[in-house]
Order: sequence, then C-alpha cells, then structure tokens
Amino acid sequence: MSWIVVNFEANRPIPGDCSMSSFGAVVVEPGLERSFSGEPCPISERWVPEALAVSGFTRHQQKRQSMSS
Repeated sequence: MSWIVVNFEANRPIPGDCSMSSFGAVVVEPGLERSFSGEPCPISERWVPEALAVSGFTRHQQKRQSMSS
C-alpha cells in the first residue's frame, strides 16, 4: 500500500468560494521522487491578499496564468 500526500493553497479561506492558487501531491517513499504539482487558473474575482501570499504568487501572476491557458 502506498501513501500519497496532497496539499493545495487557495486565495481565500472559504472552500467553494475561492480559487486554488497551487496544488501538489507526492508518493511517500524514499527519495520522494514521484510528485506532481500545478497552478490552476482563477475561477473567481474574489480573493484575499494575505491568503494568496501563502502560495508565493501575486494576483497578477495568477491572472497571467489564466491568459496563457
């Protein structure tokens, strides 16, 4: 049996009322080499600067990601 750890950061503290700014997953095994991450496009214009800052992204970077998709 494998363990997989998943994490995500959002730009507001209310699930369902916010956009994810980043997410990732890793298989827990020696070396931690099997991993995945992504930066989805915003789905809402509502956001909290302090919540988005946790991910290390600015709102400009997050919006630019949506324009390149």
